[in-house]
Amino acid sequence: MSSVALIDPMTLLGEELRERLEQRPDLALDLRLLSADEDQVGALTTVGGAAAMVGKAEGDDLANLDLAIFCGSDLRLLADLPPAATAIVASPGTPVDEAIPVIAGVNESRAERGRRLLSPHPSAVLLGHLLGPLASFAPQSIVATLIEPASIYGKQGLDDLFDQARALVALTQVPTTETFERQLAFNLYPATSPGEGIADELRAALSRDDLALRLQRLQAPVFHGISVHLTVELDGPWSLQEVSEALAAHPWNELAEDGDRIGPIDAANHESVLIGGLAQSGERHFGLWAVMDNLTRGGALNMLRILDLLSGGTAS
Repeated sequence: MSSVALIDPMTLLGEELRERLEQRPDLALDLRLLSADEDQVGALTTVGGAAAMVGKAEGDDLANLDLAIFCGSDLRLLADLPPAATAIVASPGTPVDEAIPVIAGVNESRAERGRRLLSPHPSAVLLGHLLGPLASFAPQSIVATLIEPASIYGKQGLDDLFDQARALVALTQVPTTETFERQLAFNLYPATSPGEGIADELRAALSRDDLALRLQRLQAPVFHGISVHLTVELDGPWSLQEVSEALAAHPWNELAEDGDRIGPIDAANHESVLIGGLAQSGERHFGLWAVMDNLTRGGALNMLRILDLLSGGTAS
């Protein structure tokens, strides 16, 4: 892979991915940093231990690329890529019919060169790590309550939540912003979207258009980490031990010890999905609680795994 561009490298996800790429010199990427965002153009950072500047992305800059990795929400440059180039897009809300969702360890065979690939919304990645290992149990219906952090909205989300918390502690007027139109600090409320895009990405990654899936998304006053309470109905009688063993066999799942009350802070900078509270109701219904870092396992590490596969790694 001779020529690779990281688009919008100064976003939260871009910074996390750059840090992870620093640890992978074996990928031998000729990495360029580009953006159409004037706030990022000209920023100084590092690539491979050397100083680097974010360049202004224009059509000619993309003409000779083999691969472009999009870490922001501006996808206008996607149209300027050569038809044979590969794109990895990590922008929540990208219509699933424009890119192929790929979740590490779930549908890795879909990661092929020359395609538009989607690293799905972190909530879809989390559910994929929980439901992918249960594919042989034929899940029939899913009810999931997702509790999402402020960092889903990037640096602006973090800044806005911090400003609100500081104002409340200082007993001053709580600011509302375009990101959070009402007070989020010390609060909890439903997200603005019920998650149809997340459900579409998940069904596509699992190749289960028929999967009955009901999502409830909540916006939480936490900075990082997604939590989910999941109830799944399986086809046929299974034991709790069989389900537990299937979940634990997935390479990026980790079962918590009995009695551990895991939360988002336990998943911070963690590379696995942490699973606790696994319980059975009848022969077919199971419930669990899980947490995942949305920027590492839910973002940068999923993209890095796609890069591995494009570089010749073996699909699981």
